[in-house]
Amino acid sequence: MKANSQFQKIISVLLIFILLTELSGCVSYVRFMQISDVPLSDSTSSDNSYVICGLRSGHFPKYKSYNVRNISISDGCLTAYSDPGANRSWNYYTIYVSSDSLIKVTSDNIVRVALNDIYKVKAEEINWYLFWGYTAAALLSISLILALISGVSHSGNGI
Repeated sequence: MKANSQFQKIISVLLIFILLTELSGCVSYVRFMQISDVPLSDSTSSDNSYVICGLRSGHFPKYKSYNVRNISISDGCLTAYSDPGANRSWNYYTIYVSSDSLIKVTSDNIVRVALNDIYKVKAEEINWYLFWGYTAAALLSISLILALISGVSHSGNGI
């Protein structure tokens, strides 16, 4: 049986690290909150991503969603600018609107929702302590495995 090459061993260690950080619950957590607890965004902040989801009356897909930015709350309404090209950031907030409510989208891509129609807000946030802890542990284990691999490959009788 042919032994694995050093490159294959390094890749297997890197894949373990990727799985540790990408699996749900490893570095991020999900919690439910009130709309008043959502950190409002401004045009210069890219730390948070916001999505407004409402049920569709059709069959598929079940939800109609809008990626938004520049959220503001006034006069009992949530107002945001619809940005279809927005990328997902580290902290991700999903605002669910009840099925019988109206999500008004103007021609200027302004999305308005009444605060009474919001029934759930889900926040997925990164735990930075866990993230950097996993990163440090992965780097330490990779360097340890590389030291062991290079030490084992050079040991032998040298004939």
